[in-house]
Amino acid sequence: MFADATGTGGDSANDGQVHALNALQVEAADLVVTKTSAVISDPVRGTTNPLRIPGAVVRWTITITNNGAATASSVVVDDPLDSGTTYDPGTIVVGGVAEDDDATGADETDPDGADWNVTTAGSVTATIGSIAGSGASTTVVFDVTIN
Repeated sequence: MFADATGTGGDSANDGQVHALNALQVEAADLVVTKTSAVISDPVRGTTNPLRIPGAVVRWTITITNNGAATASSVVVDDPLDSGTTYDPGTIVVGGVAEDDDATGADETDPDGADWNVTTAGSVTATIGSIAGSGASTTVVFDVTIN
C-alpha cells in the first residue's frame, strides 16, 4: 500500500513517511565600529605636541571591521559632528581614497562615496560598497576644528 523509500532520520521503507534532513548554514556579516581621534595641530604649538584647544584640528578615524564570514554590502556610516566643532572642507577619506564633500560625481560611485551635510544635515556620511569578512576592515577619516 505505501511504496515510499527509507528516508533519513530513522523512518522505515513503506511506512508512508519520508524524512529529508539537511544542515543549513547561515553566514552573516558581523561589523565592529570604532572611532578614534588625534589632534593634528593647534594655533599655539602647531604640530608639535598639539593640544585640544580652540582652533585645534582634530582628525577622526572611524574603522569598520567585519568579523563575520559573509561580506557586508552597502555599509553606511553616518557621523554627526560634535557640538563645538566645525567640519574642515575636503578632508574626507574613505578606504584611503580622498572624497569630495558633495554626494555627486565619479567619487560617489567608486563604489565608495562620502559627503558632508548632504545626506544627513550636520553629518559626515560615507557609503562603503562592501567589506569582506574574516577581519577585513576599512576606514572613514575626516578633520574638524575645535571652535
